[in-house]
Amino acid sequence: AARSTSLRPDSEAPRLEAFAARTPPMGWSSWYAFGPDVDQAKMEATFAVLTNRSIIPAGNTSLFDAGYTYANLDDGWQAC
Repeated sequence: AARSTSLRPDSEAPRLEAFAARTPPMGWSSWYAFGPDVDQAKMEATFAVLTNRSIIPAGNTSLFDAGYTYANLDDGWQAC
């Protein structure tokens, strides 16, 4: 008797597009900038930079416009 395998023929394989993002998730994490020394003022200043349309030279584009859609408040959040 033939053994079945978990491998499917290419015609039955799920398409990569169904699982993959168009671009990698892009964002900013407070830990890499401030470590545990984060507070509300630092986070508000960071959000202002992420959305400032004069940050990227030669264009009216912010980091948000460039794809940075996440701002992660990491350890130290209790101070915010």
